[in-house]
Amino acid sequence: MKPKFSHKPVLLEEVISLLNPSSGESILDVTVGLGGHAEKMLKAIEGNGTFTALDADKANLEASNDRLSQYSCKKDYIHSNFINLSSLNL
Repeated sequence: MKPKFSHKPVLLEEVISLLNPSSGESILDVTVGLGGHAEKMLKAIEGNGTFTALDADKANLEASNDRLSQYSCKKDYIHSNFINLSSLNL
């Protein structure tokens, strides 16, 4: 599902610089939104990394799944609010 609007991730380079993701790492994005930050992280962990995405908005999960489908690392999408994180057994 393609979003009906465009979205530019805020502070993208600063976030990536701070997190410094690298090949093979596991990433948990608890507010994946439309996948802007996630796309940059997936480029860094590509290959045997794992990516888990949460979002309370099912449409956001679908849009980010479409956006990130080109990356080969293992990906899981969970429709939930991050407030439920402790009960998700991740």
